Amino acid sequence: MKASRSTAKKKAPSGGREHSGFSEPKTVYAHAPGKTRKVEFGDVTVWAEEPTPEQMRENVEAGRAALRRVAQRIIRPGVSIRRRKGVPYYHVDDDDPTVIIRTLDGVTERGVFADGEFKKLP
Repeated sequence: MKASRSTAKKKAPSGGREHSGFSEPKTVYAHAPGKTRKVEFGDVTVWAEEPTPEQMRENVEAGRAALRRVAQRIIRPGVSIRRRKGVPYYHVDDDDPTVIIRTLDGVTERGVFADGEFKKLP
């Protein structure tokens, strides 16, 4: 949806008291010549021109094209983590799930977490 200028109109605080500025309800009006639609996001209300059927078709096609571009990355399981100097990497020992393996700057150590810290096992 495109809109030319928009303005924010604040609703009066309840009871006429000063409001701290947090979570204040707002209404935004988009000056649009055609039919308008109301959309609410929590305490924010936006009135804007409804998209035309042609705009809807274009937006659907743009979304589908974007999905085609990222589809292979989305369906691939797992995550890729870039290793950096000074950043430890942890995983559970396959043979003993009570033991954590830490790799830091090329040094691998077995240990456990105790009191929020990694403690190396003897």
